[in-house]
Amino acid sequence: MNLLLVDDDAYVLEAVKNTLDWKQLQIENVYTAQSVRNAKKIILDVPIHLVVSDIEMPRENGLELISWIRQQDLVIKDILLTSYAEFEYARQAVKLGCFAYTLKPIDYGELEELLRKAAAAEQEELERLDYRKYYDHWNQTEKSRKESFFRGLMLEQQIPGQKDLEAALERYMLRYEDSVRFVVAVCQLYDYEWAYNDLGMGMLVWSMKNVLEELFDTPDTHVECVLSHTESSCIVVIKTMGGDALYKIGEKGKNLIENITRHFRSNCCFAVGNVCRILQIQESFADVAQMLDHCADGEGQVVMQQDFVYKEADYQPPNWQIWESLMQESSSIMPVVNEYLDNLVKRKSANTEILSRFTLDFAHTFRLAYQKEGISTEELEEAGYRIHNLKDAIHSVKECKIFIEKMVGEAARLLNEKQQSNSVVEKVKRFIDENPDQEITRESLAEKVYLNPDYLARIFKKEVGEPIGVYLANQRIRLAKEYLEKTEEPVNLISIKAGYDNFSYFSKMFKNMVGMSPKEYRSQFRK
Repeated sequence: MNLLLVDDDAYVLEAVKNTLDWKQLQIENVYTAQSVRNAKKIILDVPIHLVVSDIEMPRENGLELISWIRQQDLVIKDILLTSYAEFEYARQAVKLGCFAYTLKPIDYGELEELLRKAAAAEQEELERLDYRKYYDHWNQTEKSRKESFFRGLMLEQQIPGQKDLEAALERYMLRYEDSVRFVVAVCQLYDYEWAYNDLGMGMLVWSMKNVLEELFDTPDTHVECVLSHTESSCIVVIKTMGGDALYKIGEKGKNLIENITRHFRSNCCFAVGNVCRILQIQESFADVAQMLDHCADGEGQVVMQQDFVYKEADYQPPNWQIWESLMQESSSIMPVVNEYLDNLVKRKSANTEILSRFTLDFAHTFRLAYQKEGISTEELEEAGYRIHNLKDAIHSVKECKIFIEKMVGEAARLLNEKQQSNSVVEKVKRFIDENPDQEITRESLAEKVYLNPDYLARIFKKEVGEPIGVYLANQRIRLAKEYLEKTEEPVNLISIKAGYDNFSYFSKMFKNMVGMSPKEYRSQFRK
């Protein structure tokens, strides 16, 4: 489900967004708006299921937003927030059929429960309506019809010829004269981790679409549609109105890069295809995608197809045997990685195929180097893929450097932790071995090595292969066996010396672990 938070206070939006457990509430995307105007725009663009809105806002208020939602005949469950216990607010909320009404300051536990109930009610109503009414609103808009048409034309290859084109235009109720020309462009994001974490994928994509539409809707150009292509890229189809439109699109592309850097703290490459007819759009998109593949050093640039020169390049791997010996130190390996990648750029050989082969070879050699130090493939892959997605690393030289640097840093951290945990575990084992007769608990051991008891138990079992309690019991029984073999002391006294105050418990443990009672063991040993 998708949820929209509406409040003119950015701090409230941030607090709600970062406090609630959206995954547990089964909410996939959280959108935010600081005005009713922006909220309406999001609702018209994106299927929204739940709205949480403040009432008191400048210009239009939350009650007016709910009234507008009812006029659109949308299936949305709404929760209103207010700082004032005004009877008139409550009366209007009831009149509008608002799902819930609650007071600020926000009780997050209460809000979470209201959202859980609202989501269940929304799901029930959608199932009752068989989803048709819910989606009709978006399917009937011209914007949605254009998106479906161009997606079929470019990505799904559903319109191979003139007859198919005419049928598709009729089906989507669209009309384009033969004289109309188009430009296909792709905006490829780089280093967008901050924007993704701050906005969420749904809000990031929506914001990107709005930036593209605002920039390229000019007297000479009109945005026909913006399509999400991958997690990090959007396709924009621009209808051109004038002869120098391509130049103006390139200039606007520079503004786009500035906007993305300023507002999203990210970077991008804006790849622009040549002017084409409608049936050439599929081919033009393929050309732009190929151009991006051959432009792994294009971050922060506008790349025009009309000026782009393709250069074939062969993959020349480094000496991996030498590199393997450098891989355990970031200060040793990163200079040679940077030099290798910078040379690719100088030779104009930086494309996605070469970066992909290099990155995969590096990861393979890297795993071999760290496996020799006791770090498993699973641990390395988990660390590597958690910090950065491999598919993003092959789109630009900078992203490739970031990916490798983070992978090396994460692996070095794992190795350091392993070495420290080995040292800690050895210290704990040595104490148990030397003092099995003392009163020993997991907590007392943790205090000696300044660790959390649960964490100590976890690393001990991982390194030794058995829990602390089992290891301690084995050492105590080992000590008891030595006393039984070498002395004539009574069994009950041996029990105490082996760390067991309870003789019955000692006898039971001994028999379970040795297969016979302490007396039987002494008798058998002396035969």
